[in-house]
Amino acid sequence: MRNYQIHTYPVAFKFISHGGKPNGKGALGENEAEPILYNHLEDEIFDKLCSWSFTFQLRDQQAVTHELRNYRKMGLVMAVKADKQTVDKFREDLKTFISDS
Repeated sequence: MRNYQIHTYPVAFKFISHGGKPNGKGALGENEAEPILYNHLEDEIFDKLCSWSFTFQLRDQQAVTHELRNYRKMGLVMAVKADKQTVDKFREDLKTFISDS
C-alpha cells in the first residue's frame, strides 16, 4: 500500500463583493480589495492563510435583493498549506472569532 502525503489543501467557496476582489494573491503578496461579504466564518480565515488564490465572477440567475444590487457574486479558489503551523493558526483564529461573537 502506498501512502500519500498532502502538502496543500485546495479550498473553493462563494462570496459577495462590492467591486470585486483582485485576481488573487501570489508571490508578491496580498492585494488590497473592496470589502468582501463571506458566507461562512471560516472562509475569511482560509483567505488570510492561503498561499495563492484566484477569483472569478459567478453567473447566477437568482434575483438580487435591492440592498445587494451593486454587489457581485464571486468564486474564490485557493491553496492552503497542510502543515502543522497553518492548521494551528486556523484553529486559533477560529476560536478567537467564536469567542468574539
